[in-house]
Amino acid sequence: MIPAEVGGCLKRALRLIQEGKGLEAADWVAAAAVADIQKHNLAFLATAVGAGFIADVYGRCLTAEGLGVAPWRAPEGARGRPSDGGHALYVLPALAPGMAAAQRLLRLLESRPAGGGRVSVLVAEEFTRRKPECRAVGWPEAPSSEIGAALVARLRAAGIDPVILPTEGSYADGARAGVRVARELAADAAMFIASPACPVQAGMAMARVAPLQVVQNIGAPLLTRGVDRVVYHNPRTFEVDQPELARRGIGGVLAPSVGTDARAGLEAVALPRRALGLPERPSRVVVCAGNKLPERMLAGTFAADLGKFLGRHPDVWWLGIGRGDLGPALAIVEREGGADARRRCVLTGALEDIRPAVKACDVFLSEYPEGGCNTVLESMACGVPAVALRPSGVAGHTASVAATLLDDGEGSGCATVGAYWGRVALLVSDGAAHAAESRRQLERVREKFSDEATRTVYERSMTPGGFAA
Repeated sequence: MIPAEVGGCLKRALRLIQEGKGLEAADWVAAAAVADIQKHNLAFLATAVGAGFIADVYGRCLTAEGLGVAPWRAPEGARGRPSDGGHALYVLPALAPGMAAAQRLLRLLESRPAGGGRVSVLVAEEFTRRKPECRAVGWPEAPSSEIGAALVARLRAAGIDPVILPTEGSYADGARAGVRVARELAADAAMFIASPACPVQAGMAMARVAPLQVVQNIGAPLLTRGVDRVVYHNPRTFEVDQPELARRGIGGVLAPSVGTDARAGLEAVALPRRALGLPERPSRVVVCAGNKLPERMLAGTFAADLGKFLGRHPDVWWLGIGRGDLGPALAIVEREGGADARRRCVLTGALEDIRPAVKACDVFLSEYPEGGCNTVLESMACGVPAVALRPSGVAGHTASVAATLLDDGEGSGCATVGAYWGRVALLVSDGAAHAAESRRQLERVREKFSDEATRTVYERSMTPGGFAA
């Protein structure tokens, strides 16, 4: 079922297309995707079918002819694999401190071996206010050159001077500029870190800026014409989306994870509990962290179930790490667990590096029905065991992804909410069980989910013969 807000934006886009205002319509297609992702937990974009519908509407808006760009002509002398001397272009929607995809790419580029080929980075500026302001999507004033200045500096230190597109004009103007800049770079392969909420990258992909174009799925895949492959991190979503990808002639690539800095987790020094406002041991602390923590706690019954758990375990505290208003979620915790349960909830706000705070805790809780991925990997690498639910009948990019990280196969994660909280209770009360699970998860993240393993998959996905398209 399409949420009314999402459907309203799409109807407006289709009406504008009929009126011959395709470029303006693209703004409302983006608004539909933003609303579904930000407000409705991917109610429409949970699978490639919904994402494909959005892609088809983009296709009616952002034609190369409408953008006023020349037909695609492949550059001569393409060398192939970026790690073997070719030229790889990475296109980001933004450079921002809290954006996991940007942070991840930066780590991978910083750690690439010398002599691995040329790399370019283009920032499409999808998530900041445009001038004049777009009526359809009201992003705040957050230019990457300002909020991401530290990330820009790190890229330059790694020998990469990113190109940041201007924000003057419409999204179509941004796409036109992106096509021009990317074609001048003449890369052998381009990886778009994009979702259906990225109209600039949608236009670039459709106009084609490289012989091979790959999309990294960051929540819902961008499936416009011109996309050759999509890299997935969630095995379940990868399997569900295969028929639709095949119908569209798009290849699918499964990466074992989004990657994490395993060494940084191991070497992180735990913050003193007193500095966090937490009691010293033997009190136990469970922790959640995420950029969308308020929304995820309220998306299902997680906040209520946390309150009940704290009410049953008066020696357990909860630490919440993330931006946003957690007041409504904590009101539910108090309603279900009592005033003392609410008293044992401590908030840090957003942290640039969550690992020192997580390492001061005992168990990491992945929210449900949709939990995080990066945060679970970071907790595993810190030696703080995570608990995750594998919900049945829930689709979407991040549904059950945390459970898959914790263990292989359909048996991974907890099958029911009762089993989930039973697992948490065991880990906060049984020292031997806690130590064993900590060791198991730490070994798993080192073996399977390192940045090096992820970089290898990305490079293969950008190689003409690396995967079957």
